[in-house]
Amino acid sequence: RLVGSEMCIRDRPYTIADEAEDTSNQFTYKITGTLTNNTDKEKSYIQIEYVLYDADGNQVGTALANTNHLKAGGSWKFEALGTVSPDQVASWERSDVNGF
Repeated sequence: RLVGSEMCIRDRPYTIADEAEDTSNQFTYKITGTLTNNTDKEKSYIQIEYVLYDADGNQVGTALANTNHLKAGGSWKFEALGTVSPDQVASWERSDVNGF
């Protein structure tokens, strides 16, 4: 299973760190991490999305999280949730981060 990187991954204007899977719930696949707003402006909305794959490389779902009013320089501990059981997911990749 892909468990995220040890290093911060820079996505301008955001930094995403500590990405990890959480398989403690048998009905929901969860990816956790921390997103930092590197801009000098509050973001009224931010969303992060992941694509979930099975062992054969087929897409089996997505996991996403969103928040409102992330201050300039602020950090958000997110939990991206997918409605796929953890035993169906072999790997994942971050597909999108957007905000305004």
